[in-house]
Amino acid sequence: MKSFTQPSRLAAAFCAALALAACGGSGDGDLYLAGSISGLTKEGLVLENRGNGDTKTIPAFAQAFVFDKRLDNDESFDVQIKTQPNGAVCTPHFNRGRTGSYSIESVEIRCVTNSYQLGGTISGLTGTGMVLINGADKLNVAPGATTFTMPTKVADGGAYGLIIFTQPAGQQCAVTSGAATGVMGSTDKLNAVHITCQ
Repeated sequence: MKSFTQPSRLAAAFCAALALAACGGSGDGDLYLAGSISGLTKEGLVLENRGNGDTKTIPAFAQAFVFDKRLDNDESFDVQIKTQPNGAVCTPHFNRGRTGSYSIESVEIRCVTNSYQLGGTISGLTGTGMVLINGADKLNVAPGATTFTMPTKVADGGAYGLIIFTQPAGQQCAVTSGAATGVMGSTDKLNAVHITCQ
C-alpha cells in the first residue's frame, strides 16, 4: 500500500504547489494583475495601474490583459484608462483594491464602440412610397420631407450603403451629392447624403 499511497500524496502536493504558484500565492513581487476585456474592436486602448505607474497597450479585439510588472503581497492597485481607443469608450470595473496574498484576475474593462446617425437632405419629393434602406435598416419617407435620418446608428468603422429601395409614385429620385456608401468615421454623418427627386 505504501508504494502506491506515497507517490499519490507527492503528486497531489506537487499539483497543489503548481496551483498556488499560478495564483501567485507566494507573494513577494510575483503576483499578477490581470483581467478581462469585452467589446473592444479598436486600436489605441492603454491601461494604467496607478498603484505603480505600469502601463499596458491593448490590441484591438483583445479579450484579456496582464500587466507586466508584478505586485507584492498586500499591495494596492488602481487600474484606469490612460488612453481611450479610437472611436470607442472603455470603462474599468472591479479595478481598485489590494492584492492580499493572491494575484488579481477580476478586473473588467468594458468597451462600447461609438455610433453615429446616417442621414441627409431631400429636395423635390412630392410622391408617396419612397423607401430608403441601409442593410437591414429601413425608412419610409413621407411626401414633402426635406430631411431624413435612418433609424439605426452605424458603428464607428462600420460600412454603410444607402439605397433608394422604392421610388416615390410618379417620381425618380437619386443621390446627387455625398457618399451613399462608405465607412463610418469619427464624425457624424447625419447630413452626409443629398437626394434629389424629379
